[in-house]
Amino acid sequence: MPDGPAEYPYLGKVLRARSTILGQAIHHATEHRAQIAGALATNGIDAIDLDALDVWAYGDAEGLGA
Repeated sequence: MPDGPAEYPYLGKVLRARSTILGQAIHHATEHRAQIAGALATNGIDAIDLDALDVWAYGDAEGLGA
């Protein structure tokens, strides 16, 4: 599917590029991971290293790296 404007009725019939919607979804998930890590750290639990939770680390762990 080519990138380009697409209509998203649930957003009030606005036009957005598919790449914009995908990018927002990825960064929105990042925000939630940061909120969870912050809540845990506030309660004295430093168990999540957000720098280790990325697609590159996952690929390396699964043997998918270059």
